Amino acid sequence: MQDREGFTQLGNRVIEVEYNRTRLRKHPEFGYLTPLETRARLQQDFTPAA
Repeated sequence: MQDREGFTQLGNRVIEVEYNRTRLRKHPEFGYLTPLETRARLQQDFTPAA
C-alpha cells in the first residue's frame, strides 16, 4: 500500500511541477502561457483595488 501512495504522490508532483509549469497553452486574452502563469494573471485581475 505504501508503494501505491508513493507513486500517487510522485505522479501528482510530476503533473504539478513538470507539466503545469512548463506546458504552454494559448489563452484567448493573454496569449501563450503556462497554466501556472495563467492562474497568476487571473488572480491579479480579481484582486480588489485598494
